[in-house]
Amino acid sequence: MVRFGGYLIEDGRRRVQLPVLVDSEWVEIGKVLPRFQGSTGVATIRIDTAPEVGPYNLTLYAECGNYLLMLSEYASDGEHEVRSPHNPSASGLMIMLGDAYPASAVIRDFDLVKTCFFQFYSAGTVSSELLT
Repeated sequence: MVRFGGYLIEDGRRRVQLPVLVDSEWVEIGKVLPRFQGSTGVATIRIDTAPEVGPYNLTLYAECGNYLLMLSEYASDGEHEVRSPHNPSASGLMIMLGDAYPASAVIRDFDLVKTCFFQFYSAGTVSSELLT
């Protein structure tokens, strides 16, 4: 079972909580996800019963056309790992929703965001070619 939810920041300050979608069809998630394109907010899709090893959560941080994806997973040694996109042309830090992140992990391609969410929804993981 997967859960999808999040919030948007409207008018630069007002937080709008989105309804949590529980075990929904992709078409329902696919209707909500585009609301983050060019907007500011956070979206998460997670597996309710996290595996002992492997991915369990994909989070999107969106701000003004910049997107940070973070795939959380448990490694075989019990450690927690995070995979994100890699933008080799970027360097330094970028502020997203008030926190600093490596600019090399921030992308502007919303189609990649949709692809990653669909892969996680359908396979429970995201290709290591997309998130390293």
